[in-house]
Amino acid sequence: MQAAADVNMNLGWTVQIYNIAEALPNLINPFFMLPLLVWLLGMTFEFVPPVIPTGK
Repeated sequence: MQAAADVNMNLGWTVQIYNIAEALPNLINPFFMLPLLVWLLGMTFEFVPPVIPTGK
């Protein structure tokens, strides 16, 4: 806050920018990990092709 006051910056904007910069990684990290998690979990299952009934 002292640095912002020294350069005559609006202290309200300084607090809001700090809050956004602190919250942004918390919003990005969970969504960044979803493709990796799906890929890792997908490797644990064995693919079994579906059986198509012949109708007899």
